[in-house]
This record gives sequence, structure tokens and C-alpha cells, in this order.
Amino acid sequence: MSHLERSLVTSQSARQLLDAGDLIGASNRAYFAMFYAVRTVLAHIDPALAKARTRGTIIARFHKHVIMGMSLDRKHGRSIQDAEDLRLLADYDDLALDPDVVAGIVERAEQFVAAIALLLESPSS
Repeated sequence: MSHLERSLVTSQSARQLLDAGDLIGASNRAYFAMFYAVRTVLAHIDPALAKARTRGTIIARFHKHVIMGMSLDRKHGRSIQDAEDLRLLADYDDLALDPDVVAGIVERAEQFVAAIALLLESPSS
């Protein structure tokens, strides 16, 4: 399974978990759907960019090479950061999650994955 296929499947899982009321699982899957899409587009540019010891390095490369370098809408850079913040809150904090916030992140993950897929289909990519 390619990273883009993994991203699409993970995005669908986020939606299913949200629909089932699993806000923690939906938050986690939404973030990782975006992260797998990031690795996909970085590997498309240069396979070495998609490999790093930390997710933070991968995200920094995404901002440099895709948001800035390929002029992908900056809202997608904000989306992955917001998704990571929510995932960390969901995974490590005992606070109740707001279902509307989680639903928003799941929707943004779907848009993010679609934007990366479209970018990869573009003849100029």
C-alpha cells in the first residue's frame, strides 16, 4: 500500500471513528492521515525528504518544500499543526474533547489529503 493509499484509508478511518463517537481515535487517525500525505508528497519531491528521525522534521520539510516551495495553500500547514495539537491533547490529556472541534479536524484532514492527491496529479509536480 502506498503512503497516499494509506493516507486515504486512514482518513476514512477517522471519519468512521468520529461517526462512532470515538473522538480520541478520530483525532489520532485524522492527524496520521495528514502525516502520511505529507510523507507521500515529500517522497515525490525527493525520497530522502520523507525520511527523518522525528515527525517534527518531516513537518518542517513539508512547510519548506511544499507550502513554500510548491505554493500549497497555507491553510494546510495550519491544518496539520492543529491536528497534531489535538492529537497530543487527545492522547496525553484527560480533558474532554469537543465533538465539533474533532469533526472540524476530520473534515480538514479529508481536505488536506484531497489537496495532496490533487497536487501529485498536477503535471507541474
